[in-house]
Amino acid sequence: MPANLFEEHRLILSTAEAFLAALRRGPDPADAIHGLRAQLAGKIRRHRAREDALVLAPFAAAGGFAHLPEVSAQVQRIQQEWLGYSRHVGRWTRQAMAANWDGYVSAVAERVDMLRRLTAVEEREVYGPILRFLAAREATLPQAMPEPCRATVA
Repeated sequence: MPANLFEEHRLILSTAEAFLAALRRGPDPADAIHGLRAQLAGKIRRHRAREDALVLAPFAAAGGFAHLPEVSAQVQRIQQEWLGYSRHVGRWTRQAMAANWDGYVSAVAERVDMLRRLTAVEEREVYGPILRFLAAREATLPQAMPEPCRATVA
């Protein structure tokens, strides 16, 4: 994975777009689509773990959620969306995909749109306030944040 969380967002979004493009070409008898689906899920899983370790856990440990309830609300909303993603993955088994390919493609398109929106909210309304809060508390800024973002809170 790339060195910072913003780059990881770009990689996840490009992987999601490639996956959706592959789906729109139609079912793949060689099961390449299932490999792409697994790749995307792995990238998301690794990113979320890094994000928790580098941003959310230090923020929580510094008492940030109590001080910035608007960030807490955004993080809860994002977590709810991830639960929706989990339900989506559970619903769309190989059998369900085969039975309703167009429905699956439509559902994935909706999830990709959701991913774009969540990424924008996270970068604009979650990371920024968290980094400013941590900087004000003289906590070490997560090294996975890009320099332009780190400079705005210094």
